[in-house]
Amino acid sequence: MDDMISRAAAIEYLMTNIGWHDEDGYPVDDSDEKRAIITDLVNGIPAVDAVPVVRCENCRHRGSNAICVKLWVGTKDSFFCAFGERRDGK
Repeated sequence: MDDMISRAAAIEYLMTNIGWHDEDGYPVDDSDEKRAIITDLVNGIPAVDAVPVVRCENCRHRGSNAICVKLWVGTKDSFFCAFGERRDGK
């Protein structure tokens, strides 16, 4: 399973937990150079193609009486499912 992570958090984690050497094997003491190397590596990782979660309170399938017209069950505002589609189309 793929995990969604924050690129900024990954960069900070790597900055504090890796002892870096450049491509020639020399230690990298310059933290700006370390940050540039780490940032390039992390930014090279493909982004996940995530589908945003649509909560029932914003779903077009939820009727005015809090009944889902796809599942025909009552829903709470914070519930969500695979059929969720935003009312406003965003």
